[in-house]
Amino acid sequence: MTSPEFNPIVRLYDSQKHSLRCHIDAMCAHCMGCTAEEVNPGFRAEVRACSAPDCPLFGVRPFRTKGQASCTKAAVHSDLATQHETEPSPRKVS
Repeated sequence: MTSPEFNPIVRLYDSQKHSLRCHIDAMCAHCMGCTAEEVNPGFRAEVRACSAPDCPLFGVRPFRTKGQASCTKAAVHSDLATQHETEPSPRKVS
């Protein structure tokens, strides 16, 4: 078993605060195959190299290096504008 301070899932369960950051860290670790009982070796590198940019947590995932994608207001607005331009207009129901 891995030391609890290195396992984001255990840290979430043990935390009294249950902060948003603890939840995000635990979800990313879980997505990479970690459990409360076992942490996959190298899971931090896997989270850093996450290949799911459509994941809602992608821009706020932990263990990113400087310069990696982050979730900024401008990026979100740009994504929403692009999505709006490519989606067909809803039909009016009479």
